[in-house]
Amino acid sequence: MERDFESFTFRKREEFSPGIEPDIKCAFCGIYGEHFSDSCPRIQNGDTRLDIIRGRLLCVYCLEDCPSSSTCKYKRRQCWYCNRVKGTAFEDLIPHDNDHHRSLCTIPDKKQIAMRRITPAKRELAELQRKGPDRDKDNNARSEE
Repeated sequence: MERDFESFTFRKREEFSPGIEPDIKCAFCGIYGEHFSDSCPRIQNGDTRLDIIRGRLLCVYCLEDCPSSSTCKYKRRQCWYCNRVKGTAFEDLIPHDNDHHRSLCTIPDKKQIAMRRITPAKRELAELQRKGPDRDKDNNARSEE
């Protein structure tokens, strides 16, 4: 679990994204040519971002005025953040929303939840190690006598 936490994803927030073209507009704050939507330093929370996109009636797969989200060419593209936590102890944090653009993902917002899981898991592991595998067998054998 600790190893999974060490590689837990975070969202890179930056005022200026290197190499961004001047005609690229942030879907959240509306600024051109400074940062990609995923890196927006002004609107950081995934749920808030989703509210903005839905409020503007934009597509959750491409963040544009798509004719229909059901036919968007980006619909099949998997979220980078969700893919990073698949198969880890934190897989249950993946939103069940039929996919989304990576900049709408709530996984980076859930790092604190993941951290809060580690302490109880460490305690449980220490308790199991203290008991050892044979002690449970001895206790069960005595109770059957």
